Amino acid sequence: MRMFISYRRDDAPSHAGRLYDALVERFGEENVFIDIDNIEIGADFKEAIESAVTSCDVLFAMIGPRWLTMVDSQGQRRLDDAEDYVRLEIEAALLRDVRVIPALLQGATMPGAADLPATLEPLARRNAIEISDGPRWRQDIARLVG
Repeated sequence: MRMFISYRRDDAPSHAGRLYDALVERFGEENVFIDIDNIEIGADFKEAIESAVTSCDVLFAMIGPRWLTMVDSQGQRRLDDAEDYVRLEIEAALLRDVRVIPALLQGATMPGAADLPATLEPLARRNAIEISDGPRWRQDIARLVG
């Protein structure tokens, strides 16, 4: 089974890294994609992401407290940008009918369809899992990978 971890570097990088470590331990490094470790230096970032999403069976959408509201340098919401990498990752997975698992972090709530661009509205219907920090982390991760 091939897995892809989608996350915002400004929202949930440490959680994504911890999930990556847990998944690699269970499924092997060759079966888990995360941008920092799996894109070669000098490679086209967009092409590498598209290739990885195209070949995955599961995409974990790491949703932290600022995932929905994060803005770019012009003050525009990043999810509204058709070239936003997180948006592109999730759109590609939804179009391919890949299992998309929203992982809610640090008290984040699941976005509603009205909060999302039209192409991401199906995400709002996915059953999410809450992942807690601290002592429950291992339990939540065990449930997620189970």
